[in-house]
Amino acid sequence: MSSILPGFEYDIFISYRHKDNKGDHWVTDFVEALQTELEATFKEDISIYFDKNPHDGLHETHDVDSSLKEKVKCVVFIPIVSQTYCDPNSFAWQKEFLSFIDFTKTDKFGLDIKLPNGNVAKRVLPVRIHDLDEVDKKLFEEQVGGVMRPVDFIYKESGVNRPLSLREENPSANLNQTYYKNQINKVANGIKEIITSLKYPEAKLTRLTNTNQPPANTASTKKLSTKKLVFISLGLMILFALIYAGFQFTSSPPQEPKIIDKSIAVLPFVNMSGDSEQEYFSDGMTEEIINQLSKITDLRVTSRTSVMGYKGTTKNTRLIAAELGVANVLEGSVRQSGDVLRISVNLVNGENDEPLWSTVIDKKLENIFAIQSSIAQNVAANLRIVISPEAKQQIEAIPTTNLEAYNLYLEGVHILWNNPELRDLSEAKLKQAIALDSNFASGYAFLARIVMERGFFGNTDAALVKLEALPLLNRAMEINEKDFFTNIFMANYQWWYNWDFKQAEFYLLKAAKLNPSSVGSYPVYGNFYYAMGKFEESARYSDICLRDNPTSPLSYQCSRAYVETNQTKRAMDVARRGIELFGLNFETLLFASTIYNNMGEYKQTLTLLEPVVSLQFQYNARLVSNLAVAYIHLNDTEKASKIVDELTKQGNAPLYNAGPYYHSAKIFAELENADGAFRWLEKSYLHREVDITFLKGEYSFNKLHSDPRWQILMDKIGFPK
Repeated sequence: MSSILPGFEYDIFISYRHKDNKGDHWVTDFVEALQTELEATFKEDISIYFDKNPHDGLHETHDVDSSLKEKVKCVVFIPIVSQTYCDPNSFAWQKEFLSFIDFTKTDKFGLDIKLPNGNVAKRVLPVRIHDLDEVDKKLFEEQVGGVMRPVDFIYKESGVNRPLSLREENPSANLNQTYYKNQINKVANGIKEIITSLKYPEAKLTRLTNTNQPPANTASTKKLSTKKLVFISLGLMILFALIYAGFQFTSSPPQEPKIIDKSIAVLPFVNMSGDSEQEYFSDGMTEEIINQLSKITDLRVTSRTSVMGYKGTTKNTRLIAAELGVANVLEGSVRQSGDVLRISVNLVNGENDEPLWSTVIDKKLENIFAIQSSIAQNVAANLRIVISPEAKQQIEAIPTTNLEAYNLYLEGVHILWNNPELRDLSEAKLKQAIALDSNFASGYAFLARIVMERGFFGNTDAALVKLEALPLLNRAMEINEKDFFTNIFMANYQWWYNWDFKQAEFYLLKAAKLNPSSVGSYPVYGNFYYAMGKFEESARYSDICLRDNPTSPLSYQCSRAYVETNQTKRAMDVARRGIELFGLNFETLLFASTIYNNMGEYKQTLTLLEPVVSLQFQYNARLVSNLAVAYIHLNDTEKASKIVDELTKQGNAPLYNAGPYYHSAKIFAELENADGAFRWLEKSYLHREVDITFLKGEYSFNKLHSDPRWQILMDKIGFPK
């Protein structure tokens, strides 16, 4: 039987390793089930080439019947992708998969075809039966020129990685929550979509070499009636008014993130260049698109810190969407060759894995900002979100006209996010960037961040930080006062170093208005209000962080506010959940031990901190002071005294970082030695330690509030009354 499309030998070619059809004959069962499903899907008979027996050169040798080359000339190529399929030395890979890829380079349709709905589909429709090693996944994606979008037939349990069976004994135990019959139906529907699109000329399909999807709100976007828009806008106004008016707090932890329709996670773009040195560029594209999407008021965007945890993951889209609590997922790949970029993106529904929009863009590197803007606006259009004129202007803004400066900026930021201990190298890259373009606001802003981090972690005197950071921030603000990062970092500066808390709040709120979706990505909001003693506000922002970014360790930082707002069960649940997710890193140790101490669970603090503090964090004043507090309340004042002796002895100079005077005062306050506490607080004030800006909200100092010296110190620092 020939193909229903002229010029093709078969409609479908099934490619597989014969070893994957041994034993339970999984591939044979799959083909028979697919044939049955296709009969119910198409009016016409669909031809399938499937070599059930090792003849006609389709066995694992290189003695190939020349007729195979003709048989590979099919409409849809279905590789059964197992743990062994992506083997460049195998027959299936060389003589079937690569032969089909070569064939599509010369046939009339090409590998990538544009569907009538604007999506881009590939004529390779992979059926994946095992979770793959990252190297195999990348090898496959390099050949097809985009992200692998398989239909998965994988049964998943703890320690199990096998094909989903036609007669599955216990389908409900499958962690992937997929059912064989449903997956067969997906394959058949995918085949129908491709063949139908190619069959009918009115689909106006073109060979795809250079596509640039129209931006949001163009004629290609389905228009809503004015009446509907009014109701939608009114509904959104009411929704956001309710959100910002306050949240209804509960004492139970968020078991499952609540899915909001207009929500999205941008998964790390795959680096298809074949050069690991280009990883910064693909990660940079991911971060830039997250930043662009975050400017859209009606869209909730998962943070960079949350999605980067899925880099190289084998988890399917549905599972990732469920874990992140989003309705939609954007995934993509980047291939850079000289000054030419190929960027493939796919927007899918996170609940059912259905494609919503996709495109392949071949452009010169000089078009990078237009590409980012186009992707963001197309995502909004396909999710039926109206972008405000102000947000559209920001999305379309060009941060720099110097591509070399932009490249250095991406490198510098990538180093800062992924290897903060290499701040000096990051700083050097950013300085080179602003040397090439003195009007690059983001370059100045991130340089200021590096300077402030040195002060925050105790490596640079606060007075020097003020001298270096403020001119950089002022220059960034002068160039672009609407840059989100510039405003966030200026808020940090005003809070930590200038002690102008009203100005800090001003810049925080301004940043939230510029990038509404980024509020849940940065714990600075919850931490700031905690430091100001506004615990209800802090808990509200903690709720937002945990809702929007449940897999980011940063989201757990301000959860200590739950103790002060009488949500003790929630506080304990969040602490335990953080430890389960992230292990014993610094962030986890700090927020969990603070929660335990504030709740009087001092034995929990000891269990958490004692094994690790002496090994890894012996010079971290924030952690060792929490350990000392636990010792005090467990009547081991000798150990607490040793810690405070070390802190007071070392001071700011050689070893201890991050406010040793302040944390010495905290220990004296817990020892109920008010004179000692105020003596060391005065030293902290004179040295302008960053940590003293948390004084008003610090639980350990509650007993000092009735002392007249307390309000005098509050006024000197400048805390609002």
